[in-house]
Amino acid sequence: MKNAPVFVDAYEANLTLHRALAGDASPVGARACALGSDLVDAVAFALKGWDTREELDAADALLARLRLAVRLLGDLGTLPRPQQLSVAERLDCVGRQLGGWRRSLGMPR
Repeated sequence: MKNAPVFVDAYEANLTLHRALAGDASPVGARACALGSDLVDAVAFALKGWDTREELDAADALLARLRLAVRLLGDLGTLPRPQQLSVAERLDCVGRQLGGWRRSLGMPR
């Protein structure tokens, strides 16, 4: 799993968020960290073959929520711009990979 690019990108985005928001007690920061962790879980479960389609749907929904949270954190000045850009780039990669995976399984967008 460590070699699966989608897992690596989701994990690194989550790690960056947790490091950047360590000590931040805001509800938005806590939500972003929780969403990041849940995204990593959904990707890991899909890679393991546990209800792959359901986990891909969950990962897609979590990704959309996380992107919004990251944008809000950036706009609030809570997440420094370099970390915001890094996380956003990783999340874009995750989105492209999830989309390709879904298409390969014949899942609707």
